[in-house]
Amino acid sequence: MKDISKYYYISNVRIPTEKAHGVHMMKMCEAFAKVGAPITFVVPRRINAIKTDPFEYYNVDQIFPIKKLPSIDIIKYLPWVGYWIQTISYLKFVAFLLLGQSR
Repeated sequence: MKDISKYYYISNVRIPTEKAHGVHMMKMCEAFAKVGAPITFVVPRRINAIKTDPFEYYNVDQIFPIKKLPSIDIIKYLPWVGYWIQTISYLKFVAFLLLGQSR
């Protein structure tokens, strides 16, 4: 079995976001990377009105990658059902990512 020495910060959020949790997650990843942890921030690819680069938006050093995984983003059109469709589709791609790392 392959040694997995990479860490993933996985969150089902739109990045960048105007909400406080975006700052928190980006600063956490920055802190992990600064102490030498090989961290990757994993988020869904979502429709976003904010076009600014996340590192610039949050004033965070670009010392870790952000991996955007596919998801079916129809939350805008079908809020409640769309949320669950988006979440389940995103989680399937997260599973593929993690299973691919364990081989």
